[in-house]
Formats: sequence, structure tokens, C-alpha cells
Amino acid sequence: CCRLLCSMRRCCEINGRSDPPLPIDATNEADYELVPATFGLLSVCTRAVVSGIFNFAESMFPEFVRFSRQEKWALAVRFHNRFIGLDGCYRAEKIFPDDMGKCMITYTSYVSADAADGFFDDCCGGKVNIEEAKKVMKSFISRLVPPIRHAMRRMDIDSVEFHALIVLTFWFADCMQMREGIAQVGEKYRQAVLSELQAHYRHELKQVDYASRIGELFMLIFLFDCNTDLKESSEIYRLLGVFEDNDFVYRL
Repeated sequence: CCRLLCSMRRCCEINGRSDPPLPIDATNEADYELVPATFGLLSVCTRAVVSGIFNFAESMFPEFVRFSRQEKWALAVRFHNRFIGLDGCYRAEKIFPDDMGKCMITYTSYVSADAADGFFDDCCGGKVNIEEAKKVMKSFISRLVPPIRHAMRRMDIDSVEFHALIVLTFWFADCMQMREGIAQVGEKYRQAVLSELQAHYRHELKQVDYASRIGELFMLIFLFDCNTDLKESSEIYRLLGVFEDNDFVYRL
């Protein structure tokens, strides 16, 4: 399911470019150029990935289809705001190992303080304070991206741990604040993932003392709990004219 989500993101983004490559030339990251993100690109890609998250959740967690519209939306948005950072920094470690200031913000584009000058080039607002918006973005990226990249490097998580983190991130602790039925579903999947992780450490990695490693994985999730930071920066961008009240990214 995660591979399908990644494939959907890649296809939507590549084919949405002004001069997309042939499909046969866009099957892996070595075939196409990774570009600096822009406001317009992020807006389009965010809609695509949130749509994909609903399909991902329905495929991974059968109980999800029985949740109310509001409950689905709350879970999907919270997951999106953490998953983008988790996936973006995990992939940036592989793609940009020598540049700790970069993070993949969409599947095919990245952000960095150096690239922030061009981020608002396609912003359509007529009263946008572009220069101030650039300063806010550079500050946000410089403050958050390098520390998280360094944490990811220290952890050096493998693919099993990464996929476990995806499930744990979806059923993060804040789902416990929702109704009891959702909290119980979340607890079920968390326990299942923890059991699989323990088996991975014991049988595949031959580790005996892995409790601290699991604790570090949970701490890593907290690093990506940027919902408050995102809300604050989005509100600043709205005041600067970047977002309007009905913009999709702003409403997340």
C-alpha cells in the first residue's frame, strides 16, 4: 500500500509538469530531475497526496471505511502533516546525503533555505509580501530541517522500521483523544506493529536489547509532530497574503 501511495504521488507530480517525460522515462528517481518546490507545485501535490492517504488508509486498515467523514478527515490530515516530514527526511537522507539542509517536501521536489527564494515565484496572490514570506520560510526550514535530518542520520532506520513508523504515525497518540472505538483500533495496530518490530530485532537483526531502540523510534515520531509549527507558519503566510482563507493547504 505504501508503494502504491508513492507511485501515485510520483505519477501525479511528473505528469503535472509543464514538460513531462515519457512514462517509460519516469519509473525511478534516476530517470527524472528533482526540482526545488514552489508554492503552486506544493498546492497541487498536497491535494494529490491527501487523496492518496484516504485510499492508503482504506487498504491498510479495514476499520477506516466505517469511520465518519469527520473522523476520516481528522486522521488523514494529522497523518499527512507528520508523514510528509518523515518520508521527506527519510528520502532526503538517501538522495541528498551531503546536504543536511534539504528535505523532500513532495515526492519529486525539495525545500531548502537556499531554494526558498524561488518558492513563491508562482504564487498568484496580488498582495503578497514576497520578501517577508521568503524570510519566514528560510527561518522555518533552517530551524526544523537540519536537526531532524541529523536525528534521522543518527537513527539510521532500516526499511522495516520505516514502514513500522508509517503505521505508528497514522495511529499516533492523539487518536486516543477521539472516540473509544477509534482509540481501540489504533491500539490494536500499534501493538501489532510493535510485535513485528520485536520479531525483526530478535530474528533478523539478532538483537536482544531492543527496548531502547523502540523508544527512540517513538521519539522520532515526536520530532515530526509539526502540526503546531505548521499552523503557526500557515497563519503567518495568510497574513502576508500567500494563503487565502479557502486555500486547501492553509485549511490543513
